[in-house]
Amino acid sequence: MFGNLELNQFEDNNATVNFIRKNLSQHPSHRTWFEELWNDSEDWSKTFKEEILALSKHGGTCFSAYEMYIHALYRIYGQDLLDEKENKVDTDDPSSGKPQLLKFQIQNANSLIKKLERQGVAMLSDSVGLGKTYTAIKVIEYYKQNLNQRVVVIAPAGLIQQWRKSFDDFKVVHIPEIYSLQDTEKIKDVRENLQSIPVGLFVFDESHNLRASGGQRFDVFIKWRQENENAKTLLLTATPINNQLADLTNQIMLGSGGEIFKLGKFYDRSTQKYFTLKERFELLQTDMRRQIRESGFINYQQIKEQLTPLLNRFIVRRTRQGIEKEYPDGLEINGKLQKFPKSYPDNLEYKVSNQFKSQLLKYAETNPELTRAFNYEINSLADLEYLAHPLDLFDHYTERDKPIHSSLEIIYTALLSLGFPCYRYNIYRHAYYGRKRGELELNADENRELSRQIGIYGIFRTVFLKRLESSLFSINKSIGSYEKKLIDFENKLKKFNKIISVKNLSALNKAIDAYNEQNADEDELDFDIEDFESAEEGFTSIDADEGVFNVTQLKADISKDIAVLKILKEQIKYLLDKDDKIQELAKHLNQNEDRKVLVFTYFADTLQYLSENLPQYLVKGKNIEFALGSKSEIEDYAKRFAPVSKKYQLKNGEKEIDFLIATDKLSEGQNLQDCGMIINYDLHWNPVRMIQRNGRINRLGTKHEEIFIYNFRPEEQLESYLQLVRKLEDKINLIRYTIGTDQSILDEDPEPQDYTEDLYSRDEKKRMAAFQKIFETSELLAAEDLFMDDLRAFDRNEEFTLTYKEQIKNMPKGKWGKVQMRKEEDDFIHLGHLATGEEETLDAGYFVIFTKDKIGELLTTTEGLLHIKATSEQNERFADKFKHKPETEAYISDFILQRYQFTEEEHQVRYNQPQQSAILFIKNKMIEYGYPFEEIDRVEHCIQHSQNAYINKENLKLVRLVNRLNRRGEHVSDEIIQQFISLANQYKPEEKSERAPLSEIIQIFE
Repeated sequence: MFGNLELNQFEDNNATVNFIRKNLSQHPSHRTWFEELWNDSEDWSKTFKEEILALSKHGGTCFSAYEMYIHALYRIYGQDLLDEKENKVDTDDPSSGKPQLLKFQIQNANSLIKKLERQGVAMLSDSVGLGKTYTAIKVIEYYKQNLNQRVVVIAPAGLIQQWRKSFDDFKVVHIPEIYSLQDTEKIKDVRENLQSIPVGLFVFDESHNLRASGGQRFDVFIKWRQENENAKTLLLTATPINNQLADLTNQIMLGSGGEIFKLGKFYDRSTQKYFTLKERFELLQTDMRRQIRESGFINYQQIKEQLTPLLNRFIVRRTRQGIEKEYPDGLEINGKLQKFPKSYPDNLEYKVSNQFKSQLLKYAETNPELTRAFNYEINSLADLEYLAHPLDLFDHYTERDKPIHSSLEIIYTALLSLGFPCYRYNIYRHAYYGRKRGELELNADENRELSRQIGIYGIFRTVFLKRLESSLFSINKSIGSYEKKLIDFENKLKKFNKIISVKNLSALNKAIDAYNEQNADEDELDFDIEDFESAEEGFTSIDADEGVFNVTQLKADISKDIAVLKILKEQIKYLLDKDDKIQELAKHLNQNEDRKVLVFTYFADTLQYLSENLPQYLVKGKNIEFALGSKSEIEDYAKRFAPVSKKYQLKNGEKEIDFLIATDKLSEGQNLQDCGMIINYDLHWNPVRMIQRNGRINRLGTKHEEIFIYNFRPEEQLESYLQLVRKLEDKINLIRYTIGTDQSILDEDPEPQDYTEDLYSRDEKKRMAAFQKIFETSELLAAEDLFMDDLRAFDRNEEFTLTYKEQIKNMPKGKWGKVQMRKEEDDFIHLGHLATGEEETLDAGYFVIFTKDKIGELLTTTEGLLHIKATSEQNERFADKFKHKPETEAYISDFILQRYQFTEEEHQVRYNQPQQSAILFIKNKMIEYGYPFEEIDRVEHCIQHSQNAYINKENLKLVRLVNRLNRRGEHVSDEIIQQFISLANQYKPEEKSERAPLSEIIQIFE
């Protein structure tokens, strides 16, 4: 101790080494540390020595199945567990008057800060109702108060006041800058005026609203993020994937300023190569398209298993199911244990009486073709493959066994008899008309254009059917809008011999999207197709050349649609006077005595109809409001409807609202838990919306122990109606997945599994099961990571000592164990758990199974963990009696050396041959225009080698534009060259990071 040895090896001052501290506030000396360690030691007994040796890599005792499973979890999720326990933030003192965060919220905040520190972007994706705003405020406080950094919050306009109120509740003195997601002009001004002050943290609330990377809004925000290259980005959303994996990719691209490659490389076992996160998502999307083409459906479980390891790096997510499992007795809120309320889904049935059938048929007697359509099965009318008007395809339809008997089926048939010729004029080309799409030999551009128009035709048919179910008023308005468009199209065709076409079909998709009101951004929900079509600059005219187009047939089909529309208007007007659905809603509201009721409809037209007609059926004494108008007006309705949860004091003259009727403008980000009942006026088409709605009232801390969710459904024809819509959507998706990786036809949700029919079942058990399933499986994003739950459970189990936990965590590499719950179909003899990298930075979670003939197959992390999963009851150690161990370890080592030596070569062909020619053309143009060779080289290098996902996307867009202009013989302007130069100026050559091959055997299972 005193000869500059052992404890004082690096310290010459003996006093520093030997000082004994008197209390915990004094700094510990080396000797203090040593004596504390000595006092915590175990006696080196014979038993202890034998146990240590037995459990070493070459010892004779094997760890239990549970211990092996937990060690694998430590290897894969250990860093996440450490992140949660890191004390970056903590709970506030109860006497402070601030809201008290729950334990999981503090864990989430710590995890988010660590992920932000490591890679600059993190996403909080807790289920609706779990308090993402409070968790985010803790992260914001850390960056603003602890690190003294500039923080900017971007939120939907309707949630700005809610953020300000939350900051007040937390008594934040210097409130961060808060800007509206929709106010891009204000953002531009702020960027310019405050550009000298770097942003330390961006927070995007409801970031799924920025899932589309093509819009001006996205460009404004990503450029701001790029200008602050050292900034961190926190994304908040309960539904990061609404329609496709690109939704998530684009949000991460925004958060990283396009530098997704910095989030690391991810292994794809099918190609045996590493990819960036964006590339890996694109591979999965390609695989989903392949599954749709080959089998007609997507294996979502398989996709989720591949997604999980990709998402763990930057997503923090808790679900209601996970919280209930982790805290079965409830969470302590305001001093008492509280649980989530129990949800009870039920039906409200309405009828469209079949006694109206004869009158509806009578309206159609003037149209023999439409009358004939009533003799055929509805599903056969849903076909999209034949390129002709539906009233000319009777030879391809299936005749009914019995005469049509339902009033609703009559309307369905009439709607499906519309051909929408003005939106699919391409089918009238002589080369196409009357043929089946699959029989045509088309080049890529021709196939894309034709498929888009057929897809749009399918969308209109689907939208009309959905609006019919919502309300007769809504479909009546749609019919009127389409009739006006069709007559205008006909007039221009006759007067000018021109086909007036929408110039930008993606803009038409957006208009349809808004019209459908299922996936549109909040501020676009009132966007009307008529407004879109009044913008002349959005259109282009095509000569109605009779040598190219069958103009006579086009005119005839326009007349067919006008005739069907006339009959439809008469039929709907007749049924509107006998609307049973609105009366059923009034009846239910009148019977409700003690609960507030929140009624949702998808469509603004239906909300307008209810506002004008529902009050006359209601008894007096209840205050009902309809959430029409701007976002600020809707926020006022929310405060008066839920003053307790909104902490709102009613002003003089204001009345508290009992019944609030709204569209989904109200469903995002609102806490309305004063209410205990939701009524969904339309059938559910988007499970994400259903989850958002339920989350408004089904939250921790609500006073309601039970929540009631009522869903309207037609009394009859529900099954055939759902099948009809599903068939149409399947056909649209089939077209969508055959066009190409970046040519999405529409933003419909490919639902993972269809529980819709069971949700509307008259059997209560089926309804409850379906309701639960929708919440568990409605997203491509895997729910909470159940493996992480198992690791948390082990870590907090007080029956296990700290020494024991450390022993399991630090288990020697290469230990053998048993697959505890081997399934009958498992035909492998060994399962290896492998890792890549060096000892201090091992990246584990690679599993490979070997059959009897020693052929290995790499599994996903999820697949591997499911094979070795075990419970705490399976925790018995056993003697090592495994045979042929050296031989087995040798062929596993040989397998990873021979098969999985990964390289970082540029594996993706970024541009096809025509695009490479366009790039050469750009280079030559720059030479022709006299640009310096240094600048030309920088542009070319940026186009060919940039790893920034945003820059690559913009470059590809410009290369395609140049390619099109070249094909048409049109001029490539210097303005286009300047756009390439602008991107090249943002480009910074990146260093490639070498990736180690699979190198270590962590565990072997038999």
